Amino acid sequence: MRVMRNIGAFGLLLLFLTGQTVASSNHIDPKTKERIITRVSNLIQTKAFAFEIAFDRWPEILQSHRKTIDLAETVNEFEDALDRAFDEFEISHLYITPPKIKASDSNRPISRFGISGLNTESGIYVTHVTKESPAAETGIRKLDTIKSVNTAWPARLNYLKGVRGERLSVEWIRQGEPMSGEIVCRPFSSTDLPWIEWLSPNVAVIHIQGFTNESYKMLSVSRLFRKARHAQAIIIDLRNNYGGYLHNALHLAGKVLTRNQIFALHVTRKHYSNFEYEMDIDNESYFTEAERHSRKLRPAFNLQGYKGKLAVLVDTYSASAADIFPAAIQEHRRGIIIGTRSSGALIGSKVAYLPGGYRLTYPFVEVLTSQGNRLESNGVVPDIELNWQETANDAIVYERAIKALLAKNETLRN
Repeated sequence: MRVMRNIGAFGLLLLFLTGQTVASSNHIDPKTKERIITRVSNLIQTKAFAFEIAFDRWPEILQSHRKTIDLAETVNEFEDALDRAFDEFEISHLYITPPKIKASDSNRPISRFGISGLNTESGIYVTHVTKESPAAETGIRKLDTIKSVNTAWPARLNYLKGVRGERLSVEWIRQGEPMSGEIVCRPFSSTDLPWIEWLSPNVAVIHIQGFTNESYKMLSVSRLFRKARHAQAIIIDLRNNYGGYLHNALHLAGKVLTRNQIFALHVTRKHYSNFEYEMDIDNESYFTEAERHSRKLRPAFNLQGYKGKLAVLVDTYSASAADIFPAAIQEHRRGIIIGTRSSGALIGSKVAYLPGGYRLTYPFVEVLTSQGNRLESNGVVPDIELNWQETANDAIVYERAIKALLAKNETLRN
């Protein structure tokens, strides 16, 4: 669940930063801990909601982890101890976040440096590098394999961390050629803004790296679609998209779906009292109940939506709003989904502010697909499934997308 939690809520993989003040950046006092625990306990037992999750078990869970929590003296230890307790619920979008970094604070750790990837026997297989990141400045690119970090071999993603100004020596392989350099640790934006590239005069790729307000700019996305309005086909790239706000996903949906189509269903605690989710009931009767006892979310209004052929690329990092968007495209038979199964970290969450500048992200509403399917812990299964190496390789995934889009396919609405 640790990976799912990190992937899930509102794309909060921007910077893993810890601490409270510059003078004592990694210490937490017992009184602050107790105030946080009291507030967290109240929120979990009175506000948190998810299908078939017994949040009233929290006192028992807390007690079983109490010794570790009490022994925690640093922000890192306290955060880790609480998150391990949260893991017992086996739900995404339930975690604690330490205070935000201050520009003058050089003592808080920064991680990943713009790299996404997978740990392999040979090292880190790089699936994405943020454009203006320390990793990009070092020369690391997608599809490289990072062999070692500070001579530690094989490299692992958790090795990619340091404090501001620290230098990490890195060795990597690109197409069999050994390379090396230094990563200089510094704060950075972990997502690229939306951008477009043309594979041919008739096929455009629109890259959406996140659905947070910082990474998803509505005006920019609208301009990109205007540029691509005459394209024969558009590929929307949601790989490495950790999600964000549903209103941004609804804006994107308005570019390719019609207003009368259901994008998703919201089921709240109140709805759940009238309709209980059952995994084994007949799908048709379940959909009827889900539709009746829920709030229907529809695409944002758009005067001139794109009507051409459409494909959506997803990978294991496509989470939250990047889970539900491809599901809506798939269920409305609007386009083809290509890549690996998405993250399956889809549940509506809120952020509550805690003592000491901490924040608790907790689930409060279930988000179902337009047909009442639950993506949490399941994800979206692509129409064309590739392995993770093929999905990360632009040449391969674009070729498969173009081949599928340009073929005669009655499931696509032209």
